Amino acid sequence: MCSSKVSPAFVVSTNDRRKLERHLLAVQCMLGDAEEKSKTNPAVKRWMKDLRAIAYEADDVLDDFHYEALRREAQISDSAIPKVPGYFTPHRPLLFLLTMSKKLNNVLKKINDLVEEMNKFGLVEGAEAAPMIHPHTHSGLHSLMEIVGRDDDKETVMNLLFEQQSNRKIAVLPIVGMGGLGKTTLAKMVYNDFSVQQHFKLPVWHCVSDNFNVNGIVRSIIELVTRVNCTLPDRIELLRSRLHEVVGRRRYLLVLDDVWNEELQKWEELSLQTLRLNECGNLQHLPEGMKFMSKLRHIYLIGCHSLKRMPPRIGQLKNLWTLTTFVVDTEDGYGLEELKDLQHLSGRLTTLASGIDMVVQGFNGSMEIFPNLKRMSLLHLPNLEKWTESEVTESIASVIFPELKELRIYNCPKLVNIPKAPILRELDINQCKIAANSLNHLTALSQLVYWGDWCVSTDVQFIPLSSWLSIETLDLGCLRNMVLPEEQQTIPPLESIRKLVIRYCNCFFSPNSSNWPFSFWDCFAFVEELTIVSCDDLVHWPVKEFRGLNSLRCVRFSYCNNLTGSSSEESFFLSGLEKLYVEFCNNLQEIPKLPASLEILVIKKCNSLVSLSLNLASLAKLQELQLFCCASLKNLPDSMDGFSALQDLCVQLCPGVETLPQSLLHRLPTLRKLITLGSHKLDRRCRRGGEYWEFVSKIPCLNGDFIEDRSNNGFAKIVMPCCSTLN
Repeated sequence: MCSSKVSPAFVVSTNDRRKLERHLLAVQCMLGDAEEKSKTNPAVKRWMKDLRAIAYEADDVLDDFHYEALRREAQISDSAIPKVPGYFTPHRPLLFLLTMSKKLNNVLKKINDLVEEMNKFGLVEGAEAAPMIHPHTHSGLHSLMEIVGRDDDKETVMNLLFEQQSNRKIAVLPIVGMGGLGKTTLAKMVYNDFSVQQHFKLPVWHCVSDNFNVNGIVRSIIELVTRVNCTLPDRIELLRSRLHEVVGRRRYLLVLDDVWNEELQKWEELSLQTLRLNECGNLQHLPEGMKFMSKLRHIYLIGCHSLKRMPPRIGQLKNLWTLTTFVVDTEDGYGLEELKDLQHLSGRLTTLASGIDMVVQGFNGSMEIFPNLKRMSLLHLPNLEKWTESEVTESIASVIFPELKELRIYNCPKLVNIPKAPILRELDINQCKIAANSLNHLTALSQLVYWGDWCVSTDVQFIPLSSWLSIETLDLGCLRNMVLPEEQQTIPPLESIRKLVIRYCNCFFSPNSSNWPFSFWDCFAFVEELTIVSCDDLVHWPVKEFRGLNSLRCVRFSYCNNLTGSSSEESFFLSGLEKLYVEFCNNLQEIPKLPASLEILVIKKCNSLVSLSLNLASLAKLQELQLFCCASLKNLPDSMDGFSALQDLCVQLCPGVETLPQSLLHRLPTLRKLITLGSHKLDRRCRRGGEYWEFVSKIPCLNGDFIEDRSNNGFAKIVMPCCSTLN
């Protein structure tokens, strides 16, 4: 019964729609003559303007029909759609057809009036029809038309355009989606905005539509800029040269409206070789037609964090050299296997999954994988197991990355090995089951970040230090049981290594030192910078472990919650140490004796620390002393008269420190910076009128950003970065 009522309305709307298309085609044939007469006849010029406005309305109506057809098609394929529809919702057939009939009748009436007026002008049909007003788009730019509901989108697009002011490279901002979503409307709002017109010295709008000819597009842009016909031969080299000439160094905005075509040959003829979309943080999808751009060589997607997946069948771009990011999806044509034929890839490749669980068969069975690739990242691929489809344990040794220099693998828990990479220099492994001793074939490594499996494991990990004779930086994390192989416990120190980082490990410091193989630490006699983070087995200062580390210049202890220290009579025996940082060690109670070579001492968030080392007076080279948020620290040592080189002193958020030692007061006028904020009583003593004011009044940077303006009798204070007063 409902069907019998809807059908007549549907027939009426369909007939009206076809009538509208016939009228548009009839007007189409007269546009060439109307364009000529509009130059001398104001009435024809006004008629042309009205025609553009009506064409815009007609286009919106046709777009609504197109969108409704797509929506119904999607509903039919959805088994969850209710059987009995509600006919009074916006997208139900009856209400939609009634609404569209009114819109169609209104547009048809306006078109009929324009046709009658056109006949009075005596327009004749041109020998060659003008380009067709495409039923799915329009290029009218009616600046008087007010559009509501898109202000947020408009502001977002404008901000993206204005942010490119300092960028000398061409920025491309695609607006993609199905017909009827208002892509052109949004672009019109931005294009017609006064601030956009002022910002860009050369705004140009061109509707590409179905006439997808590269030479024709370039010629049209030249004519839009120069406002004269372009008579150059149809050769892209000449047209490109002319385009550069007419644009010059002006800041321009080029809007290419209705860029679409279903002919494969048209996309293949497009000569674009480089596509840069860097830092487009809101970009989620790329045009599906990219797979036909056979001349494309470089795709830069650095900083496109919202990208959900790649265009389908991107593996068809067999000449692609650069692909900075590849997002994996589960659907056919979007998987990791699309990379298998891209043998020319070089530069950097980042492969990741957008938070999905997937099954990946890996690359093809060739022995050389990406023979030109320099840098690669594999991120969040939870089911990636193999490097080749036919891989077995014995065959991995024959797989090779011949030019790979940097490799990052993050959250690939099923991946257990790494192929040969003879010149691999930097390797970063995190949340994987790749054993450390399986990396002994990577003999060219200079930087290794190896974080073990986050799952609790008691398996012994052997670290093949003797295989990495070129290692300069070693970062080990999340290990419970790691030792040197027995045959390596007598190897000489690694002369190349300079930086060692140990994080979240409970296997490098033993409470019972007699059972600990100190040969591990002896391998690092040439390390200059050492960082230890969250090692719960570190209880006492590692004096014995560090006994042979005479090259150390900088040591940092952070978040070692079980570190309590030992007798302050003990010393590090690090004669060349220059910098010591102790941070967030809440149970630390004492600082050991410090070497006379120390230049920087920073202690932060050590709430149990009661006192400092008694030998501070001997630190004649100390230039910077920072004490930050040490709630239990009561006083500074009395003997601090040896600080002849001290320049920066910070006693911040240490309320227990109320005074400065008498031996330090005479050094205060020579300081470059003094901070006492949060140490309340000490801070009051250092203010104007306080008992220390005569000592601190000449310090250039006093208490951070607040600098006394002493030229105005001390009554004015100005806010200024303290570094601005330093040379």
